[in-house]
Amino acid sequence: MVDDAQHQWSPVLTSKDLSRFVFAVLALSTLTLSTRTTVDAADGAKIYKQHCASCHGGNGEGSSDYDSPLTGDLAISELAKIITETMPEEDPDQCVGENARAVAEYIHKTFYSPVARERSKLARLSLSRLTVRQHRQIVADLLGSFSGIPVVSDDRGLKAHYYGDHRHNHKKKAFERRDAAIDFDFGEFNPTLPLVVQPADAEKKKKPKDKEVQGFAIRWEGSLIAPESGTYRIVLESKNSVVLWINDRKAKFIDGQVHKTGDNVYEKTIDLIGGRAYPLRLDMSAHREWDYSVKLSWVPPHGVKTVIPKHCLMPTTVSETFVLETPFPPDDRSMGYERGNAVSPEWDRATTAAALEVADHVASNLKKYAKGTDKKKVKAFSEQFAERAFRRPLPKEYRDLFAMTVDKAPSMQEAVKRIVLLTLKSPRFLYVETGRGPLDQYGVATSLSLGLWDSLPDEPLRKAAAEGNLKTRQQIEQQAKRMVKDSRAQTKVCEFLHEWLALNQMHGLAKDPQAFPGFDEQVAADLRTSLDLFIGDVVASDNADFRELLLSDSVFLNGRLAKYYGVKMREEADFSKVQKWEPENRSGVLTHPYMLAGLAYRNGTSPIHRGVFLTRFMLGRVLKPPPVAIAPTPVDLHPSMTTRERVALQTNSAECMRCHRTINQLGFALEQFDGVGVHRTKESGKSVDASGTYLTQDDQRVSFNGAEELARYLAKSPEVHANFVQRLFQYMTKQPIRAIDDDFHAQATKSFAERKFNIRDLAVYLVTEGTFRAFEQSERSLADSR
Repeated sequence: MVDDAQHQWSPVLTSKDLSRFVFAVLALSTLTLSTRTTVDAADGAKIYKQHCASCHGGNGEGSSDYDSPLTGDLAISELAKIITETMPEEDPDQCVGENARAVAEYIHKTFYSPVARERSKLARLSLSRLTVRQHRQIVADLLGSFSGIPVVSDDRGLKAHYYGDHRHNHKKKAFERRDAAIDFDFGEFNPTLPLVVQPADAEKKKKPKDKEVQGFAIRWEGSLIAPESGTYRIVLESKNSVVLWINDRKAKFIDGQVHKTGDNVYEKTIDLIGGRAYPLRLDMSAHREWDYSVKLSWVPPHGVKTVIPKHCLMPTTVSETFVLETPFPPDDRSMGYERGNAVSPEWDRATTAAALEVADHVASNLKKYAKGTDKKKVKAFSEQFAERAFRRPLPKEYRDLFAMTVDKAPSMQEAVKRIVLLTLKSPRFLYVETGRGPLDQYGVATSLSLGLWDSLPDEPLRKAAAEGNLKTRQQIEQQAKRMVKDSRAQTKVCEFLHEWLALNQMHGLAKDPQAFPGFDEQVAADLRTSLDLFIGDVVASDNADFRELLLSDSVFLNGRLAKYYGVKMREEADFSKVQKWEPENRSGVLTHPYMLAGLAYRNGTSPIHRGVFLTRFMLGRVLKPPPVAIAPTPVDLHPSMTTRERVALQTNSAECMRCHRTINQLGFALEQFDGVGVHRTKESGKSVDASGTYLTQDDQRVSFNGAEELARYLAKSPEVHANFVQRLFQYMTKQPIRAIDDDFHAQATKSFAERKFNIRDLAVYLVTEGTFRAFEQSERSLADSR
């Protein structure tokens, strides 16, 4: 299995390697380098092949004497600079100027750069198993295809019914309304009665007689939307009788009907799949307590306790979703994205346990899924279940096997258990075919659904494959355009952007309270929500413009964040979009406080962390791990220095500067923001210097001053666009982009620009063109093998 070169090699061109190489070149003939003023690329190739390949390998792969390959992504001028300044070690002045440039040019273009490595590397589509994410999504949608797949609407909040007694008596319904969240402290006031009946004077709490007030009840109905996949801790607080249902209309999730003195907090965990809605109902009954309150909170994955916000609640009630609880070993992420390339005993046991879990659930709910328990309906359900799981028509031998299983089983429940186990342990379910030429329309349908949803084909896609309507690019694109509007596609794109921004590396954000007073875990959690809302807003917008991620001056704030960052807003205000927030300073995700705080130290900024992020994740450059771990220079050691000055001092050695000449200059551009993302102009009594430069891979020197100028450059940078395209393709398909064909990456990047950098349109292009080309490639390979 061959994978993307960019993630496999790092720049390990050491001074020792180059000095030996250049010394060998010089030893060939004094005339070669001393009597000529220039050496062109042809000379470099001749010198290398005749006299250096025996040590460094014909393609710079190294040898037994020199086991470090000559690889990396420094620009030619940077390589030439290293040669000029340091090689040969005995006399660095012997190879300078045009001579050093010619040697560097040959090394770079022939085998050093990632592009050169990509050209020499055979990338191919590889057979893979379902990833853990795909497995859970597919099981949820497989069962949902029989009971209904929930649709996430744009409405928010919960439908609330208020009753004039404590029994939820519909004859005594007082009113209905939409509640943004469940966080009420009524005190001793009954919200369903006119104010004149309520105790008006806090000093004279005269309670009405029983016949005047029979308590009240409230029922909240709707759905809960999970922003990310994982385990949620649900917290329900009330001194009154409460019952909560989540994702199961029959089983009570929390039962607080029998209230014990002092027990007013109920907690329970639940696993949820991100981006989906789950039915929710909460009943509250208050009768003579005269202390009425209720609060519904949660602790999301990697979050802190907070009232479940309006944007995670929906007033319509959806069907239930089966969420697989079986733990799986994590997928391989060594290439920067999840891949189903490892088959281990632990994974095999997990798939068996998962199949048993699904089998037990289906057997226990057979009437729900098979619409009955007679043999005819069970046989029909079994065939449909396997056909949808296999993502193609069921072979006759399977139909016969399932029919025999149903006929001979002691019960229909036992028959279904056996059939579900056979299906979910079959390679037809667990593994993903990458192409079956000539054009296999069921394979096309699977590629589209896995690429856009991480799930299986829905009914329209299955129908299109069955009717032969997935033959052309236009037909495939038509389906992809329909599918990208689904909330599952938008969720997957948002999850990719989390990966692109390295948000999974920023959990547990904490700051020194003395350095940043008031920045607590709640502020950190709010900032993460703010960034998630911003990302979702860009993806869901009509243009879905990638450049908005880098250039927008809008932000989502609630009252708590507004107070901390000096924006006028009601302290109790929920999240809302704030336009033109510090437009002269702010620019998209680069200056979002969560990003700036996450890429900083506990008590200060970190140009290195910020520069590494920009170099790797934005520009797609390869960075060699530091030879030794060095702690940052303490502030106390140089109290009069700015952070920029301390970092420059710490990384000024030649060994460090090979990477830090790029890292530092990019990171310095964000020094106008402190360790929690507050804008500043001074540090240590000095004006902040946020200027920087960047040398592109095609040897163009770019200058910028501050985050806004840097963001404008990144938004139009071909390197950033190409890296974004490559990362999105890999995230969607779990395959290296060059496995499609040699020019697909360049064509996709060009298409991205032609489509005005619309992220959703890019997703459509990648799965459409990638799928079509993959099957063309498969057909060619099949023809060649004949």
